[in-house]
Amino acid sequence: MRPDNYVHAHPTAGQVHLLVEVANETLRTDRKVKLPLYALGGIKEYWILNLNDRQLERSTEPTTIKGKGAYAKTEVFPTDASFEHERFGTVEVAKLLPITTPAK
Repeated sequence: MRPDNYVHAHPTAGQVHLLVEVANETLRTDRKVKLPLYALGGIKEYWILNLNDRQLERSTEPTTIKGKGAYAKTEVFPTDASFEHERFGTVEVAKLLPITTPAK
């Protein structure tokens, strides 16, 4: 965090370790438009918390392919999965998702 709270400028890619989108209706845009832009911008890690399929899509290792941004590695974690994150420790996908109630 900067002392000016980013009032005068947005954070740079070097200042952003993780960017998270929470998506249901915006899922296609998040995958097809935002993901390549974030990769091109050098955002190290991009998560899409996919509410439709109740999973986490984790993209890392930004790269450029034929002038377009992409991530070299994408992992999909279902609701019941967890993984070890080098910065945040154990990440449990279920704890990131909203609680659902059974349909009546």
